[in-house]
Amino acid sequence: MLLFKKKANLPNQCPPSQTPLPPLSTVEVKRFISEIHAGAETHRRSMAEVFHVVMDYTPESLDDLDELISRHWRKPPPQLEMMVHEFGCYVGQTFRRLHGGEWTYCTDCGWAVEGIGGHDLKIYPFAKVRQRFLVGKCESLGCHYDLIRGQVQRLSCKEEFAGKIAF
Repeated sequence: MLLFKKKANLPNQCPPSQTPLPPLSTVEVKRFISEIHAGAETHRRSMAEVFHVVMDYTPESLDDLDELISRHWRKPPPQLEMMVHEFGCYVGQTFRRLHGGEWTYCTDCGWAVEGIGGHDLKIYPFAKVRQRFLVGKCESLGCHYDLIRGQVQRLSCKEEFAGKIAF
């Protein structure tokens, strides 16, 4: 008898959703996207004021977020959705600053950053942050970044050397 472990959500896979998300108009999508930068900046200010931690859109800052979550929120916070919003804006903007990409929305998967590194890669920052709060360190934001960075590097190498190697 074979036993299989449940696979973790990989990049490009829709995060599990318990209920379908509402459709949004183009105006609503554009409005939300225009507010994401402000949400990320609110997060940066909050982290500096409350925890004296500098959030600077680096990979190391995602490790710092993991450490803060582990230290201060062993259980999901009562204001989970507000925190998912602020942390998710910051996480998504960090990926965008480091590797490019555009915010998108769909009713099946929610908010995503697509086109990371100029490739067909996408992440779901809000879903990832929610999982980090609900599940714990095994949903590490820093490890997720490392996984995506590795995929960007592999895809970039494949494209760079495509057609240059003859057999």
